[in-house]
Amino acid sequence: MALMRNTRRDFIRAGAAAGCGLGLAGVARSGFAGADRPNVLLILVDQDRGDLRLPVLKRPNLDRIRSSGLEFKSAYCAYPLCSPSRTTIMTGRYPHQAAVFANIDLIRKTRSLDPKIPNLGGVFSQAGYQTAYFGKWHLTRGAHNHQRMSQYGFSEMHVSNEAVAAGSDARVLSDSAKWIRARKGSARPWMCIASPINPHDICFPALAAFYGKIPEYPVALPQSFIDDPGEIYSEFGRYLTTSAIKTQRPKTPESWKRYLDFYCHLIEQSDRGIGVLLDALAESGQDENTIVIHTSDHGEMGGAHGLVNKGMAMYEENLRVPLVIRHPELRAPRTFSGLVSNADLAPTLCGFTGVNWPEPLPGFDLSPLCFGKEIARPSLIFAEGKTEYEGASPWRGIRTPDWKYWRYADGFEFLVELQNDPQEMTNLARDNAFKEIKQELREKLRRLQIDTNDPLLAKF
Repeated sequence: MALMRNTRRDFIRAGAAAGCGLGLAGVARSGFAGADRPNVLLILVDQDRGDLRLPVLKRPNLDRIRSSGLEFKSAYCAYPLCSPSRTTIMTGRYPHQAAVFANIDLIRKTRSLDPKIPNLGGVFSQAGYQTAYFGKWHLTRGAHNHQRMSQYGFSEMHVSNEAVAAGSDARVLSDSAKWIRARKGSARPWMCIASPINPHDICFPALAAFYGKIPEYPVALPQSFIDDPGEIYSEFGRYLTTSAIKTQRPKTPESWKRYLDFYCHLIEQSDRGIGVLLDALAESGQDENTIVIHTSDHGEMGGAHGLVNKGMAMYEENLRVPLVIRHPELRAPRTFSGLVSNADLAPTLCGFTGVNWPEPLPGFDLSPLCFGKEIARPSLIFAEGKTEYEGASPWRGIRTPDWKYWRYADGFEFLVELQNDPQEMTNLARDNAFKEIKQELREKLRRLQIDTNDPLLAKF
């Protein structure tokens, strides 16, 4: 069965292409070839929703990337959960196209990502790149020995404990920096994926004790905190009764405030790790031929709609992620406000480097945006997900600049008018006044499911 059916054509039908408006005149596409091709440093953190509804945080190292990079203000993950989102980043496929429907771990006995599916490690190594992976992987069951991990094309791979950043991230960053420094003067281009875990430690609030005194931040509970999750959708109520979430979810307004303080602190802690990697680049003289990408696999609800964690819905806090790309030819900060997805990362890296991906992908090459060109990426994104408890109903959805629509396999629907309801507190799916727009979005969603061979199409 084909991976996709005319997805690009149907995407373009589905919405107008977003204009870039970046003012990058004078920046030309580089003629990288062979040994002149740029290195790639992909910094992939976990559970960072960026600056969405958070106070201004001290992120000097992210600012270093922004200062000569292109920041995507509306970047989204294809599935707000670790393993499925990382699958999309690694393979360029949507999770359902790679048969990764949940977190890959020992408890659920979910199967590993199929190493036969083309992924960043294999594709770039075959193109002559030295490839290395450090940190959280979360795509393989069982032992992470070198023989097994080499199936994914990385010449060097050091997997962390994958769950807790405390006591782990420092080693991951140190090992990554050491590897980068050792590439100085190399005749071959390289790709390094460094994946520290924080701010994922927010999943274990008791770990705050490990970090010492947590500063107070000017952060408040979101406006949507007043929502009752169980009244919004019965599945949300059941989700909150699971043992893991009962442990994680704060009980009082004061404990919620401490929860958000801890989250802000972890984001700032994560930024220090970015500095370790950027220093290694600068000190080894590889700044001028390395593309740096900073992103996260998904966000964190943080009390929005009374929820914590990720995966259960298409809310902004869950789905939106930071995405900044620093290219050696950019000399000033730029921003792009159009909708983009982490499904666009693999084709974008190919666009920057001239590497050919061996199969058609549903995402789009964003690299022309760095060179003053517009792209034919339509103004909508597709996402999917499932709450992490047994029996939960999976969902599929799309977001446009003005609307968001998602539907669960049990038939429950959400429709949100984003311009008038940015906090996503009013579900219009059962309002007959919006029946026409709901039907239009439902049809676009179904077309995308057909075009990407969604195995759960019959349930929707």
